[in-house]
Amino acid sequence: MRSSAELLDETRYNVVDLVKFSCTLYCLHEYVADVTALAGPSMLPTFNEAGDIVVVDCLHVKLGRPLQKGDIVIARSPSNPSNTVCKRVLGLPGDRILIQPQYWYQQEHVLQVPPGMLWLEGDNPFNSTDSRTYGPVPMALVKGLVAFKLYPLHEFGPLPRTFRRPGARYPKLDRETGIRK
Repeated sequence: MRSSAELLDETRYNVVDLVKFSCTLYCLHEYVADVTALAGPSMLPTFNEAGDIVVVDCLHVKLGRPLQKGDIVIARSPSNPSNTVCKRVLGLPGDRILIQPQYWYQQEHVLQVPPGMLWLEGDNPFNSTDSRTYGPVPMALVKGLVAFKLYPLHEFGPLPRTFRRPGARYPKLDRETGIRK
């Protein structure tokens, strides 16, 4: 039979190991990579509405590596910071974006993405709350880069950087003005 001192020592060692494991797991989750389930229609057809499971590369963003147009990111929602959103990067700092009106009473206009901000949009423009609604998103809200799809298994693999909506009109760069039209 063990003495109470031996049991106390064993418990202390187990608690210390549990704290070390928890800290390591937290650091991996927060700074290296995360596994996230996505749900909702805003990124159709890239991601299924019912939910896909993806690997998010957090290290890419934490090390300050530049994002590129076409990257899919996980970010805190500017309109509700307790939620996260999954969107595609369509504009980088300095880019000039031609904003198409969503409603008949709006007019199209040009917006330059400010320094430290990104223009994020969902792949399904008819069912996405994105930069067209809340404007440019601060880079500080970006948690990570979606790098890999784990589920569904028949779509397992790295994600393509580009996406073209069927039948959509894509902006072309006007070389004189630098505006995408």
